[in-house]
Amino acid sequence: MTPRKTRQQRQSNPQPSQLGQIHASDYESEAPYQPPAPRSNTELNLSVLKRYNPSIHSILSIAASATLYTFSPDSSSWEKSGIEGTLFVCQLLSFPITGADQFCVAILNRRGLDNLILDIQEIEDVEITDEFLILRVLVKANGGESVERVLGVYIHPDKQDTMQINSLLVRQCWEKTRETRNDIQQLQERLENYGDEGFEGPGQEETIEYQGRGRRLSLRDLFG
Repeated sequence: MTPRKTRQQRQSNPQPSQLGQIHASDYESEAPYQPPAPRSNTELNLSVLKRYNPSIHSILSIAASATLYTFSPDSSSWEKSGIEGTLFVCQLLSFPITGADQFCVAILNRRGLDNLILDIQEIEDVEITDEFLILRVLVKANGGESVERVLGVYIHPDKQDTMQINSLLVRQCWEKTRETRNDIQQLQERLENYGDEGFEGPGQEETIEYQGRGRRLSLRDLFG
């Protein structure tokens, strides 16, 4: 005689009608995955620039390829600085208290670890030639006196007149900055007289920094 199956044994074998049933789940993890929206090239570039200078607010213009030169008074010639890459003209966050506009020029170096992050407020003069965007800055020499040094930015030409567009924009930003520079310096001096040691403003240091991953170079280091 065939032994009778117990109730537990009979229930352990699902019926055909039960095999096709789908049980609802309350877990949110089982919801369909929604990939993040793709970011534009401008958004990607801005996120990279903010790593070097969090004050950068927006990108005004881009040149795909630029090379930075320094002028040597001894040989009266231009020398490559070792910085070459994409150039960005950027707007910074407005100056605290006064709300004045601030700008910078950046070259993300593809030949090394050091990148140019140059506050336009530190530029003494801007000149546009057929070959270079020339930027004159003051650097404190070993004796403490300020010495003029010259940077030349060569923007590689393309079909969109990138050299002319970016050079004119830098000069316009520089002219706009010069209009408010004296007011900002006066405000800085007033705050320093009140003992506000935490205040930092343009012209407080003679260095214009070339920022890379873990390394910072001043203009004094660049020119020697």
